[in-house]
Amino acid sequence: MTILDATHKLFDYFATKDSFCLDKDFKNLIPISEDKDLEVSIVLLALKDMEKNELLKSTKVKDKECYILSRPLDSFEQSLSISYPTAMAIAQGLNEFCEAIGDYTDVCDVGNVTEKDVRNLVVLNQHHKAEMTKLMQQEDSGGFNLI
Repeated sequence: MTILDATHKLFDYFATKDSFCLDKDFKNLIPISEDKDLEVSIVLLALKDMEKNELLKSTKVKDKECYILSRPLDSFEQSLSISYPTAMAIAQGLNEFCEAIGDYTDVCDVGNVTEKDVRNLVVLNQHHKAEMTKLMQQEDSGGFNLI
């Protein structure tokens, strides 16, 4: 497990919880551990990074280190700068999809890519992933034959 993997697990955890105490909550984060000492160290590094980024604050509760969300996760925002080629790729991908389905409600302006456009790209990717999974399952079950 990398620090990034641990950070993703912590973001998932904090989506429904406000605090994390290593002794009490480690099993909720990592139910099956191959090398607990190493994984505890990795989680601690991820927690320290989140604290450095002001997502969390640490405190001692009965001599045990606990981490508390500074505020709900959905209130945090990030700024993102993207280059023209990336903006063009996002706009082309979304606009081609809009054209394919004949619905121009969510057309993307290459000069003003917004959070909504990025979210639409994620939704489009999730849809594509689900369709690919269905195709792979059909192929594995013998229900899909290429001639």
